[in-house]
Amino acid sequence: MTWSTVYEPHNLGPWGADGKHHPHTHADFDEMLMFLSLDQNNLTDLHAVADFCVGEDGDDQEHYLLTKATIMAMKKGTPHLPLTFTEVSAPTVFITCGNH
Repeated sequence: MTWSTVYEPHNLGPWGADGKHHPHTHADFDEMLMFLSLDQNNLTDLHAVADFCVGEDGDDQEHYLLTKATIMAMKKGTPHLPLTFTEVSAPTVFITCGNH
């Protein structure tokens, strides 16, 4: 399990030789990715905008714009990332955990 508090816009994902973030997979475990609010008065509002990508690079890659507290489940072998926090108006928490 890993977690981080997100304070400002940034990108996550493996760097390629081209200097860009690219998808990756986990061949031997499923992964949960959690995007959680720290706002005790409104736990559903992420206070951020995150672009989470699923699938291989290219036209078929799916983009999910996250603005609410969300859990994404990635089955083993599913390409995912990059993840780009494009806006952050208040700290939010990003947690990953896998069954390995």
